[in-house]
Amino acid sequence: MLVFYFTTTVNSHGGVQSLILTITRYMSSIGGGVKIIDKKDGYIYTTANKENLNFEFIDVEDKDAFNYIGCNDILISFGHFERDLKFFRQKKIRVLYWSVFPDEVINFFKIRTSLRSNSFSNKNILSKYYTKKLLSLLDKKKALATMELSHVNVIKNYSVDYEKINYSIIPVPIFIDKETIRNKRIFRDRYSIAYIGRDAVWKIQPFTKLVEDLLSLDNDVPIFIHLYTNNSKSYLDFLKQKKIKFKDKISIISHEGYDSFQLSSHMIENVDVLFAMGTSILEGTKNGIPTVILDPSYNSMPNNYKYRWLFEEDGYSLGLPLWLIPNIKGNSLNDVFYKVENNYTVLADKCYNYTETNHSIESVMKKLMEAVSKTNLMLEDLKWMGKYFTAIRKIYSLIGKLF
Repeated sequence: MLVFYFTTTVNSHGGVQSLILTITRYMSSIGGGVKIIDKKDGYIYTTANKENLNFEFIDVEDKDAFNYIGCNDILISFGHFERDLKFFRQKKIRVLYWSVFPDEVINFFKIRTSLRSNSFSNKNILSKYYTKKLLSLLDKKKALATMELSHVNVIKNYSVDYEKINYSIIPVPIFIDKETIRNKRIFRDRYSIAYIGRDAVWKIQPFTKLVEDLLSLDNDVPIFIHLYTNNSKSYLDFLKQKKIKFKDKISIISHEGYDSFQLSSHMIENVDVLFAMGTSILEGTKNGIPTVILDPSYNSMPNNYKYRWLFEEDGYSLGLPLWLIPNIKGNSLNDVFYKVENNYTVLADKCYNYTETNHSIESVMKKLMEAVSKTNLMLEDLKWMGKYFTAIRKIYSLIGKLF
């Protein structure tokens, strides 16, 4: 049985949580199930329980929880190997590493740049040595899967002298209900657009750039932005901090606390164009809403930033991390809305067809189960990582006492 262990301090909707729940829904629909390791008040558990899905719950706070894992189970790890090793202890369990964060695999072994520094580096000899060791193991054991090709490019660009990597690409899955497809524009007297993103700086920066570029459009069409988030105040405060005055031309309508079903229903009735990144992109395209990719960034976006329709992307990308991969192709925002005005149905159909071909839950699950059948990585093969993490923490603790 597939095992998912993903608990966070932020108990709310996110990309990985959505991914796990989508797979759980699918397995339930075909009479199967999964094992979910979470807290009793965790978002994944409470949502799956509320929907009455078929799954086995394992309480992460139960000291004997690891005993509920059997030899036929397989852990789908999203890279929290240190936590996985502590939780499962000496349990024999197969592992498939599914990369959902593009730079995580090259940051497992980053260390402080100096003894008292709070900044870290992954480009030193020690980090590179252990990163190459991990990649070699994942390659040998056929245990590496990525959501998109950009993750592999990040690894190759890291210069660990490891060009040939054995990997599977397993895109983000989404349920598609053909009865909800809508490829006609609702509003002709305005631009009714949407942005989806939780309270995180790398999601707020792209939104801010979008607002700035909307203010510079070559027309005076009223603009309504539906902002779906867990904390709209963070977004509005950031705009205020940047001294961006938008109220004369743009109306921002905030929506908080929507689940996936409420989100789809509301967008179908109120949104003509979606701007998003990651899993959120598919919330629009699955319903035939033309969707533009916004790339995550921790810093201000480039002045000449380009916008890309989902169907223009390569390698299943749902957004490029700008701190790792520059965005060098795309369209101006004026071009985006010119196409919205003149080719709306074509855009809608292209976005929907791309999603159905590459991200439907049925096609993705075939790839996932194929990758699961191939991996022969055992969690105990990663025990050396546990020793590394323990040693590094002791060193940091000693430095803290000395300084």
